Amino acid sequence: MLVKVLNAQTLGKVNEIKLDLVTNTNGEYIVGRSLDSSLILDSCDVSRIHGKFLLENGNYYYSDIGSINGSLVNNKLAEQNQIYPLKSGDVIRIGEFLLVMEI
Repeated sequence: MLVKVLNAQTLGKVNEIKLDLVTNTNGEYIVGRSLDSSLILDSCDVSRIHGKFLLENGNYYYSDIGSINGSLVNNKLAEQNQIYPLKSGDVIRIGEFLLVMEI
């Protein structure tokens, strides 16, 4: 799965991340402001450890893991610690960042 990361304030710049190349051995990929995160989103609207991508049985999922400002999955507020299946075209909003899923 490819994640295109867009910053609403700098829409001209797009970062692309291939999750299958960067998920760790337990199939998790941490998203947050912390320098220890797998995907660092540098904004005060992003929690240090905001959410995570999960890889299970070849399928990708997203979970907000207790962030203060929350995450939107396809424009719906994600419940904390709820796992959301992802498919191509899904959009996750974290602060001013848009994460667009592509296969």
